[in-house]
Amino acid sequence: MLLLAALGWFSCLYAGLIKSKESEKQAAYSLPVEVTVCNLQGTATDGLMIVGRSYEALTQDAFSDLYISADPEYETVKPYVKDVKMMSVPLYYSISEDGEMLPVSDQKNTFIGITCLEAVDDFDPVIGNAKATLIEGSDGEGVIVPQAVYEKLEPDENGELKISLRIARSTYGESPFYDLESVVSGYYSGGGSSAIYCPWELYESIAADRLPLNGSGTPGYAAAQSFSATVADNTRLDRFKKVLSYTFSDIDPSGKGAVNPNSGSGERYTLAAVVHDETLRDTLASINRSVGTMNRLRPVILLLELVISAAASYFYIHTRKRELAVARSLGTRRSAIISTLALEMLIWAALAFAAASLASAITPLCVFSPAYIAAAGLASVAGAVISGIQVTGRAGILGLKEEN
Repeated sequence: MLLLAALGWFSCLYAGLIKSKESEKQAAYSLPVEVTVCNLQGTATDGLMIVGRSYEALTQDAFSDLYISADPEYETVKPYVKDVKMMSVPLYYSISEDGEMLPVSDQKNTFIGITCLEAVDDFDPVIGNAKATLIEGSDGEGVIVPQAVYEKLEPDENGELKISLRIARSTYGESPFYDLESVVSGYYSGGGSSAIYCPWELYESIAADRLPLNGSGTPGYAAAQSFSATVADNTRLDRFKKVLSYTFSDIDPSGKGAVNPNSGSGERYTLAAVVHDETLRDTLASINRSVGTMNRLRPVILLLELVISAAASYFYIHTRKRELAVARSLGTRRSAIISTLALEMLIWAALAFAAASLASAITPLCVFSPAYIAAAGLASVAGAVISGIQVTGRAGILGLKEEN
């Protein structure tokens, strides 16, 4: 019984190990996979000009009619990513001093939209590792200013810190201007920068409201200079890569840019995107190899368990051949003896089934597998019946007489 119980328990443990490996596969999908937009050669991830189709793909839930495609599956990238770090192409500003707005002439004074504070650390080559601090009680919807600017501000009658800016609607600092009064949400120290950072929504509203200059008729638009994000659902990574290819190419060392087949107008790719999924792919490949090997070995292990169960019961009955021969000599029918042996082994198998079930229930990793436990029990019954047939047959009785 103990042998049968041990074999049944091992089957449950082995099934649990396979399930554990498969759960590791699900856990592996939680590994962060980052996507980064870069130039075609893959040599720069900041200072880009992400506009038009590329901009819509990263910031909108669906393409506008301007960039619609005949492909019914044509989608933007935005629904597939999270934790977006994006920095805008800079506008230029001046600060009101003593109630007067200074001319927008110093192009070191950049006004930049960001999706999160982490975007500053990742993308801004001037600030680098400058530490940004949110003001206590701030909702983060205002601007982030240099510490030197912050220290000059005085609270208004409502106790809020506000700043008045004049923002050039042209990236060249020419008029017309956009006058803005905004709450200050925080400040940063270090880096020696005079940049002011604002929430992305505020940047978009200002950039899109810029007026055409010199009668050119070119409307204002928002643009990004850098983008990175984390893939939201790694189980859909293949689909995400397909969606990414609608707008961005793979790295192209030539920098020429192939024709984008999804543009419908012969546009060439102007930007590339890199999906950093190497760790995920290596982890999944390792787990798949392990699970595949364990699944291939499973029928072999089951067969060994059945053979061991049958052999153990076979030899156990064989050791009782004298007892069985005596029963036959006393007139007990052969079929009755075989039935008794089968019933006895069924009882032992049932007890082993109960013991294996209990052991698997209290053992970590085990997965209750009644079919495998029952198969070992039935194999033992078969072994006992075969052995009983042999030792109670004529050859078995004659063999016993010769031994005596």
